[in-house]
Amino acid sequence: MLNIIEQLPGYIAWKDNNHCYLGCNRNLADVHGFRYPKQIIGMKDEDLGERSEEVLAFYHDCDTLALSGKTVKLIHNIGSPDPYKSFLLEKKPLFNDKNHIIGTIFQCNELKENVIFSLKQYDDKHQKSTLKSYKIGAFENPFDLSTRELECLFCVLRGMTAKRIAEVLQLSKRTIEFYISNIKNKFGSLTKSELMVLSIQHGYMDIIPPRFINYNLQQLFS
Repeated sequence: MLNIIEQLPGYIAWKDNNHCYLGCNRNLADVHGFRYPKQIIGMKDEDLGERSEEVLAFYHDCDTLALSGKTVKLIHNIGSPDPYKSFLLEKKPLFNDKNHIIGTIFQCNELKENVIFSLKQYDDKHQKSTLKSYKIGAFENPFDLSTRELECLFCVLRGMTAKRIAEVLQLSKRTIEFYISNIKNKFGSLTKSELMVLSIQHGYMDIIPPRFINYNLQQLFS
């Protein structure tokens, strides 16, 4: 019988609720120098080569979110030996036949286009770390912004004018100004600069609206 996991692209693995690996596909085994995928069983991320505390904390936080029942979708360059490569990660809870969460399962694919590099042109002045990850959609959205408001804020934080945002979202400039005004009201900010500071402090710089994943980001910022 065909091993379905091996027919899927990218790097796939699953862990128990103590962050120990239960298995992986051949692609991930090859990356870690294993002859057989089963050799990863019982290991943790800290056992798989030298990793900084920051990288291990990132993996642990993703596991913790998935173990709480959330689906984690990120674009990141964390843990990559090549800083110019970025990856699309999706991590989910792993359920048993009684629908109880018993661990996590993830799939990670290298992106053809380096989205991290494109975004870093606009984000470097705000980040302290050389490592970066971006959430796809907002599972943490403290100001309860709508989908459109998140899209507008994403663009505002990257220096776009209302006119340029209108072009990207294919809406009128007046509609974009209405959304931006709503965002300011939700944040309780009076100026654009105050809005940007509060947005960055509350993690909105790290959120990518799903519609922009299929958008050529180099074109978006040109």
